[in-house]
Amino acid sequence: MNPLNVYALSWRNEKTDGNLSFGGDVAWRSHAIGTYSAQLLIDDIQIDRCDTVCHEPSSYGFTLSADGIPAVGDQKIFASYTRVSNLAYHTPTLGERYAIYNVGLGRGWSDYDEVRAGLDLAVIPRTPLKLYAAYRRQGEGDYRLPYPDKADYGTTPGILSGTVWKTARVGLSGAVMIGRDFQLVGDGGINRSVNRFHVQELRDTNFEGRARIIWVPRWLIRFD
Repeated sequence: MNPLNVYALSWRNEKTDGNLSFGGDVAWRSHAIGTYSAQLLIDDIQIDRCDTVCHEPSSYGFTLSADGIPAVGDQKIFASYTRVSNLAYHTPTLGERYAIYNVGLGRGWSDYDEVRAGLDLAVIPRTPLKLYAAYRRQGEGDYRLPYPDKADYGTTPGILSGTVWKTARVGLSGAVMIGRDFQLVGDGGINRSVNRFHVQELRDTNFEGRARIIWVPRWLIRFD
């Protein structure tokens, strides 16, 4: 009932077994060399002595990013690295998962890492464009799958389980306003995959992209 309750103190005061999850965001913006930020999630961290509910392997996720680094002319450099462990967003208790009806409330995948870098291109007025290259390693872990049995906790990989699907991508993304109410957003590029769909030695090169139209109605609701 108390939204400001510190659960760690409750567990200590009531001598109840439990574990903790931590999350945080930090960013620093400069006037000359861009914006630098970090996000961190750590879950299933045991506190003190815990014998009943603290046997789950720890999980984590983090992102390091840099944006707006000056390049040639008005172009800007951006880069990021993301790493999400095998059991991130995943718990033995269905109600504690970071998902509703298997739709993730965090990132859409777990058990992967990805590095991405590119240029923010200032070449078309009022049309932001990003030219980028990315490399992803995707394990077979998925928060929608059943949680490992207790007997398997000790042998469950921390990250990149099973056959790792590796993808290198070169792409272009952007957005443009159509009139005053609609926005067209797109991302397209070439993927070079190894172990595609987690099938050993299955290699493929293909185009993958997506586009969507966003309607932002200019309706005004007044309450005065």
